[in-house]
Amino acid sequence: SDWQSWDEDTAPKNHWTPIGNVTNTFYGQLDGRGYAIRGVYINLPEQEKVGLFGVIRKLDSWTNVLNLSLEESLIIGKENVGGIAGFARWSNMGRSSTISNGHNDATVQGVNRVGGILGGVEDTLYVDITIDKSSNSGTINGDYETGGIAGYCDVFRIKNCYNVGTITGEHDIGGIVGLAHNSVSDCWNLGNVFGRTKNVGGVAGAMTNRLSPTTSVTIERCFNAGAVSGEYDVGGITGYMTAQTGYKSNVNNCYNTGTVTATK
Repeated sequence: SDWQSWDEDTAPKNHWTPIGNVTNTFYGQLDGRGYAIRGVYINLPEQEKVGLFGVIRKLDSWTNVLNLSLEESLIIGKENVGGIAGFARWSNMGRSSTISNGHNDATVQGVNRVGGILGGVEDTLYVDITIDKSSNSGTINGDYETGGIAGYCDVFRIKNCYNVGTITGEHDIGGIVGLAHNSVSDCWNLGNVFGRTKNVGGVAGAMTNRLSPTTSVTIERCFNAGAVSGEYDVGGITGYMTAQTGYKSNVNNCYNTGTVTATK
């Protein structure tokens, strides 16, 4: 109880150790069967790759975390911090990792790459991750690359997800994803998104195509109804969008009804 006011004096005596790290990565499948985990307390403000799962990895089997909720919990880390998983690693090409029907209601705090479901992924073209049918209602606080579903989205897709939690940070702050290099589809945001400087968006804080000249990085069939505010490069769908020369980035069939405020 009183989890929202936990500190070093009032937090549970037993601290949660994230499942999986760089040395001993989680790979396999966890099916929560619709159950919720409550009362998780992680206070590791100087540690990277922090969450219910610290590091997930696709190896000889598909990595799947599905049908699982995290509630009444507090997670604090530094970089790659997420409610369900902090970090996804690359291994064998041709293997797919999926987080499906995951829900986060925990407060998640970090510095860089902070998300309600997943913090971030390895910077490589071979991490094939999908976050599907997942949602966030927790408060997400980060400085950079912070989003309701994911902080940093490289070579993976986010689809059929929504956020109703409050998202705050410095720059690259989004209702669904902070910084994306791949597509976001069929997602919506009702949560308020507050950025202190630039690249603040109702769906994506910033989006850029650095993957392929033949593949368009797209936000499609998404909407935002939350309030979005920042200094500059602020938008109802995305705050900033670009692509390398010859590459394409698009917004298709999206709309915004939320208030958008830029102070510069």
